[in-house]
Amino acid sequence: MATKAYHIDSVRNMQGDKKYKTPAQDIEAALNDAYNQIAYDSSLNKRVKLDLCKKRFTGIDVTWDSAGGVYYSNYPKAIVPNISMDMIVNTLRGQDLRLMPTTEKTIRLTANLPVNNLDTTIYFVIKRERIEFYNMESLSDAEIENGSSPTPKLSTIRLDYAIQFKEFELTDEVYFPMGRDYEVKQLALDYLNKEPIIELRNG
Repeated sequence: MATKAYHIDSVRNMQGDKKYKTPAQDIEAALNDAYNQIAYDSSLNKRVKLDLCKKRFTGIDVTWDSAGGVYYSNYPKAIVPNISMDMIVNTLRGQDLRLMPTTEKTIRLTANLPVNNLDTTIYFVIKRERIEFYNMESLSDAEIENGSSPTPKLSTIRLDYAIQFKEFELTDEVYFPMGRDYEVKQLALDYLNKEPIIELRNG
């Protein structure tokens, strides 16, 4: 386990005795691309978990989208791209409330079922740009129609998910997927050297 700054210095040291070393920001960019690629490569293997690559965020605001008619939360940091959503989100919690993942298709199919009036579960849909929540109203439809102001069942959430390498602070400890530290750094070095990447090993 090492900090982001350590990983950047490590790649710089791997460059050997070059007269002009690559600036830290360029190494960070190369490591970001390599990290994203290896994380995606690892996620293709269903036995591989990215739990250690996730970072915890608390107090993420739940906001109302009046145009879309839905409550949502934005990701506080950019997520690792190209990974299936079930590999990104680890926990999503409110204040002793039950939250369950669902799909937009399921929401459409069950929108008008009578059972919804008895269901207290909050459902969430994971999207690339944000998380959307359904069944979030603390009041019934009848109460809202009678003029009561709707309020969400929760105002903030806790979220654990895989962020991109560039989003970590220099002092943050960064895990690479399943111990593939050297592979990430070698791939970053190849990017910096502009060497063709023939094939990535499958974790």
